[in-house]
Amino acid sequence: MLRVIDNRAALAELIQRLSDDDELDEIRDALAACGDHTLVPELTAALHRFLDQGDAAGRDVIAGILAGVQGAPALPELLRAAAVDLGDDQDTLDAEIVDLVHTDPAAARPHVLALAAGPDRRLRRMGLNLLGLVAQPSDAGPILDATADPNPGIRTAADPAPDIRTAVGSDPDIRTAVGLILDAAADPDPDIRATAVGALPVESDRTFAALVTALRDVDAGVRVTAAAQLGFQGRAEAIPHLAELAGDHADRVRQFAAIALGRIGGPDTAPALLRLRTDRSRDVREAATEALGSAGGPQAIAALRAMAENPDPEVRIQAAAALPKAGAEVLPLLTALAADPIPEVRTALVAGLARAHAPIRAASAAGRAVQAPTSSEPAAGRPVSAPPTSAPAVGDPASAAGSAAPAPGGFDALVLGLAADPEFDVRHSVARSVRLIAPALAPSILRRYLDDPDLRTVAERELSRLRD
Repeated sequence: MLRVIDNRAALAELIQRLSDDDELDEIRDALAACGDHTLVPELTAALHRFLDQGDAAGRDVIAGILAGVQGAPALPELLRAAAVDLGDDQDTLDAEIVDLVHTDPAAARPHVLALAAGPDRRLRRMGLNLLGLVAQPSDAGPILDATADPNPGIRTAADPAPDIRTAVGSDPDIRTAVGLILDAAADPDPDIRATAVGALPVESDRTFAALVTALRDVDAGVRVTAAAQLGFQGRAEAIPHLAELAGDHADRVRQFAAIALGRIGGPDTAPALLRLRTDRSRDVREAATEALGSAGGPQAIAALRAMAENPDPEVRIQAAAALPKAGAEVLPLLTALAADPIPEVRTALVAGLARAHAPIRAASAAGRAVQAPTSSEPAAGRPVSAPPTSAPAVGDPASAAGSAAPAPGGFDALVLGLAADPEFDVRHSVARSVRLIAPALAPSILRRYLDDPDLRTVAERELSRLRD
């Protein structure tokens, strides 16, 4: 409990002895909680003084007290302080600002909007960066104005948050804003075009056409943004357009084309991904390999099978990360990788399972898992069966029943084997992700890990998350 203090005397003492910060924690906390608004002028003056002196520690202490005393009205002063570069990372001050906005977004909103529309370019950029935290559909106007600002920093900060992008496309009162963004997407300045492409709403045939056009932009940054947006849209019609980027001269464009194709998924993405898998850039090859798991189909699975059986451990690591996305039909390959002699391969498999847990678990829980190969029978020698067309969703009765009684060699047996792996890194990875990979098995696995002193902390944390 905070003791009662003389606020003004305490503030003076704190400012004079700020270098002894550890001794002043109680005073600082008491001042932040006192609610004495008569201290605001002195706090503001002290904040300015520390900024003039280049004292980041003093700035952070006074900013924290000012935020506690004044609440959201302190936001303009804190933002002005953050706009002054003192050469530090500003993590403490930034956290204070974000906490203020999160705590009372309605009260913070007028201050954020005022900064976003103000004349000071540094403050305007900071206001735009915070606008997503207090966003409403009507905020599209200030953001669209910012995309035409002559300051590149303002244009960069003006990329709207997803909720604003959606609102721009759906709210009839501001739907004309889409036209403004589309005009900006054709601006001569590549920075403006990239910002506009990133701001396009996701559900619109008109904006889909604009994104396809942007894939042919002369600026690589615009092409990257357009590819990423098309990937998030997930429309199959984008596949042939993204496939054309496999021949793009910019490595980053080809990399994002592979990522976008992976987000869309389906066998039609496989030809382009197989081409990208032989790309000269390692980043592109790795992105294409991971996306092959989402592609599925005979071509993609054949390529991943060959990688899973490759003598190079690095290649098998990539296969282990990608294969889980292909579904239960590749369970024999996953089982073989779980027995790989290289621990990094097994750890990569756990990470891949965590990223793609739903399709694997749903298929396996329904009792459709393929038997794992024996140690004398390589995975490549077994036929890969096509998955049935009626897969129950994760968590439905069929899934629950299947999860409760896993078939020998099924998905649950795979998880249990990894959970008992002799390598600590593999077990640690299982402990961190088992509640995603196999929720029905997670409690028993994590309780077993409580007996392991090296895993007890993470097991306790994950069990707590399960209870929550």
